[in-house]
Amino acid sequence: ENEIAKYNAKEEEVKKSDNIISELQNEKRLLEQQVSESEKAKGKIQEEYTQDKIKLESYRAKEEELSKTLGSSTEQLESLQKKIDRAEKEASSKQEELNQIIAKQKEDLVDITQRYDERNKKALSFEEEKFSLLQKLIQQEDTIRNLTTQILRMERN
Repeated sequence: ENEIAKYNAKEEEVKKSDNIISELQNEKRLLEQQVSESEKAKGKIQEEYTQDKIKLESYRAKEEELSKTLGSSTEQLESLQKKIDRAEKEASSKQEELNQIIAKQKEDLVDITQRYDERNKKALSFEEEKFSLLQKLIQQEDTIRNLTTQILRMERN
């Protein structure tokens, strides 16, 4: 009975470990989904960055055209330069923000993966203990059967 109680306790621990592993797998899937979404967002931001660069090139081309045609119209040139600077800052800021998000999510994914691996090791250890206890239980059942057979023989004799 004590072995059965131990076995049942270990079985309960294994179930708990399985639940924890399942939760960690769900967390891992969520983080992977977040990383995927971040990668998509990165692509979108990079596309915006490219568009901003195209705009920047367009602004620069306009700046040259204005300087050739107007020459003295420095106010217009300064306005374009401000827009160019703003676009560069925005693009740079978006890229940095995205890089920080991706780095954080990668760290989270590594952490979850490590916890998942630790839980798997514990679950494997529990399974091995469970198997060992089952073997002991089978041996004890065999011993009981043998003793019962011997007792029955003794009673017949």
